[in-house]
Amino acid sequence: MQLSPNFSLSELAYSETAEQRGIDNTPPPEIVQNLKRLAAGLIAFASLYLVLCVGDRLPYVMMHDGLLMPLFGGVILCLAGRNRIAWFFGLLPFIAIGEASYCLYLLHFNLWTMLHDSHFLEKSGLIVFDPWISYLLLIVAALLTKRFIERPGRSWIARRLSSGTARA
Repeated sequence: MQLSPNFSLSELAYSETAEQRGIDNTPPPEIVQNLKRLAAGLIAFASLYLVLCVGDRLPYVMMHDGLLMPLFGGVILCLAGRNRIAWFFGLLPFIAIGEASYCLYLLHFNLWTMLHDSHFLEKSGLIVFDPWISYLLLIVAALLTKRFIERPGRSWIARRLSSGTARA
């Protein structure tokens, strides 16, 4: 059984030690489905990386609608199952960043511009770490905005709405 064009189940499940000890190393059907999804996801991740590496040499339409959309679909398919990649992106820091993604969306352009127009990175000597330090600062700002502005604001709105319905 082929898990993908590049991986077969027999290659993946083969174990010389299991064969010597008489252990059946055949995965159950639900695991096979997750392995297929994992193989497709690994191919999608690798392809996405390669496309992004050569993206400046590809036509805009081919890059954005022709290649990126199906590759991101493959990545999403991979993350929908139970496998190591989905487990990794399910770790708490990634979940926190995902929950703060709307704050990041709202803040990223203005903070990036303010950070670079103020020449803060040059003055502090952190310019050698740019753009990574900029990404880190933007993510930290989004997490702080989520914690200290969005959450209290949502709680305040919920209290106002619940007290308003109690009066009516």
